[in-house]
Amino acid sequence: MADKLTKQINTINENQDVGVVYGQMLVNAEDINRNSPWSRRMGIYTQKTMMKNLPEGQIFNQLLKVNFVPLLTAIFKRDLFMEVGGVSEHMEIAEDYDLFLKLSCLTKFRAIQDVIAYYRVHDNNASIVKQEQFFLEISEIINRYLPDKAAISGLKMHNTVRAIYKIRNGKIIKGLGYFIQHGSIGSLIFLIKSKFF
Repeated sequence: MADKLTKQINTINENQDVGVVYGQMLVNAEDINRNSPWSRRMGIYTQKTMMKNLPEGQIFNQLLKVNFVPLLTAIFKRDLFMEVGGVSEHMEIAEDYDLFLKLSCLTKFRAIQDVIAYYRVHDNNASIVKQEQFFLEISEIINRYLPDKAAISGLKMHNTVRAIYKIRNGKIIKGLGYFIQHGSIGSLIFLIKSKFF
């Protein structure tokens, strides 16, 4: 959006203890693939945002459960980016999630609750094409924070999402088995109440 950077720069200038400013986004789904469960789910967010209110402050524990920081909406202080070692070079899909978790260990986040960007969904989104690799990278990232209780909870949440993904793609037995072995009822209830699925 035209006023995205103005809103973010003003916010970061007014809040010196904040290192990251991010905001709401809507999905542009003109080229949506209705055969893809991920695309259909993302298509829900053409008229509404994923979360009514984005978390602020010390968000590490919440971020371990759900990646709610859209990369295209975020700005952060350069010195913090350098301090955490920047973006992990060996990751292809979840590198933004890794970066924001590392930053959330060091600084407060502030959220612009207005829509400041649009995310275009199309058939070649890495999130669609390399979904299994995405889940593997997420697991690697969260495993770094074990045995923290929030990390255990976060891992169960992401494993529940992975099980749902398998079921929605027709691998019902594998998905149910994965859910029983790695997911949790609490995570499933949270996802349903939050309307993420």
